[in-house]
Parts: sequence; C-alpha cells; structure tokens
Amino acid sequence: MKKLLVSLGLCAALAACNSNSINRGKAGESCTSHNDCAGSLGCYNGICSATAAVGEEDGGTATAALSQEGESCTRRADCDTGLVCFDQICMAAAPAPSPDAGATSNASAGIRGETCTTNGDCSVGLVCIPNPTAQSIGVCDVAKYNITAGGMTCSAECKQDIDCCELPIGESGAVGDSGAVNYNSCADLRKVLNPADPSGCELDPASPSRECFLYKTYCDCATSIPWKCNAGSCSYNKLCTGNGEIIKGCPTQTRTGVPTVSICNLANACAATSVKSGCASDDACTGTVIADVAGEKCVLGECVCATGGACYRRCNVDLDCAKNYTCKANLCTFSGECTKALDCIQKSGDVTSVCDKNTCKKPCTIDQDCSPSGVAGTKFKNLVCGADSFCTDITGQCSSDNDCAATAANGQLVKKFCVATTAATTVTYASAITATK
Repeated sequence: MKKLLVSLGLCAALAACNSNSINRGKAGESCTSHNDCAGSLGCYNGICSATAAVGEEDGGTATAALSQEGESCTRRADCDTGLVCFDQICMAAAPAPSPDAGATSNASAGIRGETCTTNGDCSVGLVCIPNPTAQSIGVCDVAKYNITAGGMTCSAECKQDIDCCELPIGESGAVGDSGAVNYNSCADLRKVLNPADPSGCELDPASPSRECFLYKTYCDCATSIPWKCNAGSCSYNKLCTGNGEIIKGCPTQTRTGVPTVSICNLANACAATSVKSGCASDDACTGTVIADVAGEKCVLGECVCATGGACYRRCNVDLDCAKNYTCKANLCTFSGECTKALDCIQKSGDVTSVCDKNTCKKPCTIDQDCSPSGVAGTKFKNLVCGADSFCTDITGQCSSDNDCAATAANGQLVKKFCVATTAATTVTYASAITATK
C-alpha cells in the first residue's frame, strides 16, 4: 500500500511538471515564440499577450504551439505551417526590400541610437543594424543619409585666367635690414616696392627682385594676365629670361600651392625643355632609357615608342605583361583592376563585390550597405549608395564653389572651384616583364 501511494505521488508530480501553466510566460512577460507563453496567450513583438495588434490573428490555441503571422520568432521552425521568419517576425512571405523599413506610427518605437532586435522596433525611416558594442542586440539608425552622389568635385584652382592671379598663402621675405616679413596680401608687397608705381618695379633698379616678381606674377593682372587656366589648372604663360623668383623669372607655385616648373628654357618659357622630348618611332628608342625601368636602356628591337614619347619594353602576348595589363600593339596596357568578380572579392574580402567595367565595386540598396552613419561610436566613411546601386565615394563632392577648400603646401586652407568631374582618359603603359619571342 505504501509503494502504491509513493507511485501515485510521483505520477502527480510529473503531471504537474508537464502542465502548460508551469514555466510559461504570463501576460506582459518576454517571449521569443508562441510556445513560450501560457494558455491562450500569443507572442507579439517579444511580449506574451492575450490580444494581437489590429489586423493580426490571436495565436495560442491549444493545438498549435507555434507562432502565428505577426508573432515573434527566432527561426522558421518557431512559425506555424506556411509562414516564414524574417526580422524575427512570422509572416506569410519574405518582405520586399525597402530603404524606409521600420515601425509604423508606434509611440514606443525606437529613435536613432536606441537598441532594437528587429526593424519593427524602430521608427519609420529607421532600420535595425548590428550594434558595434553589443553583439546580441542592434541599434536603430537611418537607412538613407540624404546625400546624393553627384558629379561635381572641388578639383579646380581656376575657371578663368584671372582666377590664377592670387598671392599664394605663406609667402615671406626679407628686404634690407627689416628682417623676415610675411606677405599676406598684395598690399604687403607694395610696401617694399615703390608705393606710387609698384607696377613699374621691373624698370626700377632699386626694387627688390623677388618681391617685384611676386607682385607682377600674382597681383599686377589688371592689364595683362601672366597665367592661363587650362582644364581647371593654372599654368604660367609669360616669357622669361631667368630661373626662379627673380624679375622676369619663373614662379615656383600656383595660387593653391601646386608646384610649377621654375626653369626658363631656351624658348624663354617656364618649362623643362624647349623642344618635344622622347621618341618619335620604335627605332628611335634604341639607346634610350626605358621609361619605367631605372638605369636600363633599350637595345635594338627591344622597345616600343608609346604616345607621349616614352619607350617601353615590347610585349608580344598578354603573358608578357604584369597582372592587370594586356598586350596591345606590342605595349603592355593597363586593362583595369579586375576582369571578374573573384578579383574584387579577393582584393576586398567582401563576397558581394563585383567587377564593373574593369573596376571593383560594391553593390548596395541603402546607404548603410556602404558605410556606417556615425551612430553608436561608428564613423562615416564618405561612402553612399549611388544612383547606379554601387557604393560611391563622395570625398571632395560639392554643389557650389562655397563648398570648396583645399589644403595648400603650407597646411592652410585656400579656396578651389566646384566643377563637373570627367572620366579619366589617360592610357597607362608598362614594360613587359618577360618576352615570348
């Protein structure tokens, strides 16, 4: 009899342990699937609840211990038959990609920087991205950065000739016993010249040569401009008789600090040579230094004369050329950084990388695919999703001249101009690394 009572007590205990009322969430408690909640409660947005949001079914029947549509899940197995698990929510089908994925008008939805586990935890226009400081939860952040990748960059130091007439930042000098003087403006130069007629300093024997040259080069542009603006770059266009910054000499830099040729050649121009240099034919390369091989000269029949007058070691087939170069007209010609997606994947370590027009690119649908926004300690990397659905670098991008500033040689800022960018058309050559013939 005593054994029978013990057995009955054990069975009662086991029955109690198997009851749905034990170890299941009550209303308001956290859950990850329908099966976590007691009785007829369903799991909605990670909370056990007796009622679902408007338009959702109330899960939790005794015969189905799986999450219904709209309820929370961590995998498809948590959802009822026919449903799938996306963003930790059971739904009838995979959601269409949306840059503005996020919660509906929910007062409890997270704002940018708040933690989340699904897009549904975030306000409209925000997405739930991985949190760099906590692996188990995400953070709400913007999907779009409201930055349009355009075709304008701060890359020109001039738009017209007169733009080049500006004294470079950081000029200084010493005249007589006055010691070092900073020339911050043309007015500073006029002080050390003849204030009554600084433009005539070239004819005044008492004028300091360098200061006179600086004034005539960068300040005295009312009647004659000594500069030419060519494709956004300033080039000195005045005849010279001597080298360097002396009267009728050559400047050492443009207004933005770009170095210039300060040698006055035989044609009285500030350029390295007065005649076209380099080869005119393949035969002319014999005895000429190979353009990209230090200290080596071409022997008879070894080299090819490229456009621009440089000699390169001849190729016969692609095998003769280095990686990313192909043999065209016996010249190893740069063909781009890739020929297939695998080249880009191995280079970037990102399996989504593709090769587009011989250039490695990263596909994207939202800006977050290209760079973090700066939330939660991250840093924006000047990359956004462009109109072509590839990540685009916006470094130096502008919409007007007011956006532009560049660092001059002395580390100070000087204005540049916002101009349309043009695709590079320069062809790059290289010497063959071996020869098959």
